[in-house]
Amino acid sequence: MAEDVWRALALQVADGRGPWRLPTEPPTRPEQMLALTARTRLTEDDASQARALGEQLTEREWHQMMTLARAGYVDSLVYAQIAAIGLLPLLPSAIYASFADRYRETLLENLRIRTALEHLLDQLATAGIATVPLKGVTLAERLYTNIGWRPTRDIDLLVRREDIRPIARLLLANGYHTEYGQEDAYAFEAIATTETKYERKDAPVVELHWGLSKRPSYRRGLAAASIWARTVTAIWRGRTIRVLAPADELRFLAVHCTADHQHSQLNWLVDIAELVGRLPSDWSWSAFTAETIATGLATPVGLAMAQCRAMLRLEIPDETLVETLRAGLSAEEQAAWQSAWATRLSRRWIAAHLRAISSRRERARFAAGALARVAAKTTNARRRRITSR
Repeated sequence: MAEDVWRALALQVADGRGPWRLPTEPPTRPEQMLALTARTRLTEDDASQARALGEQLTEREWHQMMTLARAGYVDSLVYAQIAAIGLLPLLPSAIYASFADRYRETLLENLRIRTALEHLLDQLATAGIATVPLKGVTLAERLYTNIGWRPTRDIDLLVRREDIRPIARLLLANGYHTEYGQEDAYAFEAIATTETKYERKDAPVVELHWGLSKRPSYRRGLAAASIWARTVTAIWRGRTIRVLAPADELRFLAVHCTADHQHSQLNWLVDIAELVGRLPSDWSWSAFTAETIATGLATPVGLAMAQCRAMLRLEIPDETLVETLRAGLSAEEQAAWQSAWATRLSRRWIAAHLRAISSRRERARFAAGALARVAAKTTNARRRRITSR
């Protein structure tokens, strides 16, 4: 009965926005295999079920499972688990080759990114600049244990805004450049996204974040100053680094998946599931739920956890899901959720950003930039209409 309640609440909270598929039909055999193997640790029962199921899959179903795994960016992880339980001999040759190629590509790319991150962290430490690596290869090694099991594409660092300029000088000296409009932390695009992006042809992209959400309606709930104060130290490849506290990281990953990217990409859900599986022994779901509701993050967190429960069989208490999702039905939560889906440069989008900016000078700069872009967009639309006549 409790499962029916939280499933119904999740659909109601989502309000038709985003791909919130909570399957009501029995999952297909490829979906069952994916749910069993898209995790870093398989129990004996999981392995037994996956082995029995794998022996029944047809060649077509293996292809379907591979397609799902690749679309969800979990093919390297699934490949590793299929190998661990002895199913590789059952794979059609084309599937085996595709899985193996993808695993090698992921491993090599992650090693390249890890080397770049190590070099950058060493330079920043020498300069006395504190950073917090977000997601990426540090998460892959902390939660997945094997760097080849989770694909990454770039380097994301949480930094203090006042450190943007010295970090930028360091990156520019290393041959990086930034996109037009993000020359500093107070340019329009940087204000809108709370990040600046640096690129170099032969190196991974580096993104500097001083906020933890692209959506202004969730920035207060992920207040960077408070989250910085709660960061904890960890040892990564012989270095002492700072990482987000478990509760903050869980909320951040949920918002990143559901609100920032407006998509329930499977590897992001696996990140959440793996973090939940490694929560400290003194973890309190009731305390986490109360804090999540108090910070106005019940909707993105509740939806992410509901999807993990439905798609990955993640063990989260029913009462946690129900309480969090019920809180997501409040007027304030629904207003924040709808604001997160506002079209760029729409009135709602501009208004949400202006409400989230505390500095009067910065609000004025953002408003001027937004109005200039709206005017340019209108002018271009008129020109297209004229030339099409």
